[in-house]
Amino acid sequence: MLPIETDCCDFELRILEFVSAVLCVLCVSAVWLVLAEWNRRDAENAETQRTQRTAETLSLNKMKSLKSIILILFIAAAGNSQTLSRDQWGAMPVTVSHEGSKWLVKGKNNSFSLNENDFSLSIEAGPARWQLMPSKPGDMIVRSKSEELTLRIADAKKILIVPYDTGFKTGVKIFLSAWSNVDLDLFLTICLEGKSEELVFEPRQRKRRHAAPTQLAGCP
Repeated sequence: MLPIETDCCDFELRILEFVSAVLCVLCVSAVWLVLAEWNRRDAENAETQRTQRTAETLSLNKMKSLKSIILILFIAAAGNSQTLSRDQWGAMPVTVSHEGSKWLVKGKNNSFSLNENDFSLSIEAGPARWQLMPSKPGDMIVRSKSEELTLRIADAKKILIVPYDTGFKTGVKIFLSAWSNVDLDLFLTICLEGKSEELVFEPRQRKRRHAAPTQLAGCP
């Protein structure tokens, strides 16, 4: 009986060894599968990140290209606008020039010149000509602290004349201030307006507490 028991023990040991070997193989396979899955996921994540970075790079490149195109178009438009005449881009064909004490505003049909020293005005409308008188006392009536004062426009201590252009009317803008007896800032525009080149005068006052013009000579 002893040999039989010995053979049985050997057989059981071999079975246990076989089972142990199978379990080891299964464990190794399982670990290998887990590592392979991790590597696959890492590769997918890396590929996704590369794809995102590529997409972001392409998007940035597209934005840079779009900005460059817009800049080129803007520069081209600016260059074209400089070569177009005023009437080609919709403005009135009126020019403003300054020589010595004279400001000349000239349109196709009408024109006027302003003397910046005495504010005399010469007007030409086709063959007709008018010469307006220079500034004199009583040009402007101002209400200040419940009393009315008469002023000479050219007596303003501060006088500034600049070109004025809105496209549909062109001329000069005059800033006047610092009269000796009243605190007042006055803006006056003299322009040729519209296709008919109508001569227009527009006085404007910067708001003050105690003084306001009530009448200007030659203005309604």
